[in-house]
Amino acid sequence: MRRLELRPGFVALSCLAFYLCPGHVFRAWTLLCLLHELGHMAAMAVCGVRVERIRLRALGAVIEAGPCSHRAEAVCALAGPAVNLLAFWALRRAMPGAALISFTLGVCNLLPVYPQDGGRALRAICSQILPPHTVDAVDRAVTGAVLAILGICALLAVRSFGLLPVWGYAVLLVHLAQERNLLLPSRGRFDIM
Repeated sequence: MRRLELRPGFVALSCLAFYLCPGHVFRAWTLLCLLHELGHMAAMAVCGVRVERIRLRALGAVIEAGPCSHRAEAVCALAGPAVNLLAFWALRRAMPGAALISFTLGVCNLLPVYPQDGGRALRAICSQILPPHTVDAVDRAVTGAVLAILGICALLAVRSFGLLPVWGYAVLLVHLAQERNLLLPSRGRFDIM
């Protein structure tokens, strides 16, 4: 079994981003995404969770891991965004552009919507204290509320930012729809966008 899987969509989207983005933005984004994933893997190492495979796809990276407790899953899920927020704090004065990218990555991944890291952590924490059907109900309610708020915000932001917020919202919806068709329990997978 290959431990690193590179999907064609990842290569295509990376080439497009390289072509469309200024070089320093592309390099910062790539480095900060790598740091995010390293944060997940460092937490996995500390929690004794084995990394089985890393898949690089168009809409993000997926780390497939061995079995772990709900507590370890929450810690590992939150480690990636935590690294981004620490990088934001460290870079905020010297490299404000990179700091903003890091902040955006951290906050987007903290959204309490499965399969984002925040949604994974929410499901893992709820699974410690609630029965599975209640965890699913909480997940659906939080997801619906967050997506409604983000959709309204994207529409309100069109006047100031053009269609970029709507495009970002659409990408998030496609990502969520793609991932939520998979088995809903989040055990052992950590995504970034």
